[in-house]
Amino acid sequence: MELTYFCERIGLPGGAVRLASDFPEGEREYAELSALFRADKRRFMGRMLQKEQTERWFLYVYCRMATEAFCEYEKRGIPEQVFWDTFLDLAIWCVDCFEKTGTYGLLQHEWFVRHMELTIFRLGRLEFEYMPSQWEIRRGDFSLFAGDPVISIHIPAGEPLLEDACRESVRQAFDFWGMDFPYVCHSWLLGPELSGLLGENSHIRSFRKLFDLAAVDYLERQAEERIFSRLEAEPADYPEKTSLQRTARAYLMAGGRLGNGLGLLRTELWSPGSGLEDRRSENGQKTIGK
Repeated sequence: MELTYFCERIGLPGGAVRLASDFPEGEREYAELSALFRADKRRFMGRMLQKEQTERWFLYVYCRMATEAFCEYEKRGIPEQVFWDTFLDLAIWCVDCFEKTGTYGLLQHEWFVRHMELTIFRLGRLEFEYMPSQWEIRRGDFSLFAGDPVISIHIPAGEPLLEDACRESVRQAFDFWGMDFPYVCHSWLLGPELSGLLGENSHIRSFRKLFDLAAVDYLERQAEERIFSRLEAEPADYPEKTSLQRTARAYLMAGGRLGNGLGLLRTELWSPGSGLEDRRSENGQKTIGK
């Protein structure tokens, strides 16, 4: 696949397309970098981070690698639209980089390893990643241990979390990955404090209803970064352009904290009359993703 075509097809801004596709100084090293990526991710990251214009290098290398991943999609029989939807992430985070730095590139360096290794796919509104669990959960007869395989649900930026779209996305994931793995979501969107800050008609509120909260942590300030698009030392320095920003800012100024929630997908929401039980027996262990 031709690089410029790929960049334009995923919706990279014109300036970013030129940076990614017209990169003569990177041509000679690309073969070495892609081989290093496959052999040793840590060394690959170290070498990339030593370069000037690091963000631009990551944009170039990952776009090149994405064009090569297309062949693997075809080998696995994964629909072409899933390829384009999945790698739209490059455009989303390239724009994010421009908004934060004034230059096109990628600040999310390690995030795209999963795209290149074909462990994450966007299926409709949501992304689904096959991965070893980072968490342990014990609830009644259910136990999840660190290292167990799970499908981790991610929420790409850019579109409202419409309930019907999210449900349809999960249905696609059941067809793609099967229903033999726990589906989990670790996100600021599931933080318990958020429920008191959202409007009654919030799309986030309907999204939260799809999960049973299993754990909460305060290891990072993801909620603040996503709500305000930046992190500040003092909550008073945050903007108040949206209703969520206003309520979150007031909550933080009063001494509150915003955590991340770990949710288990409530698969019973799809069970009564959904036909998913029959589809599971038809698919068995055979899924497109693995």
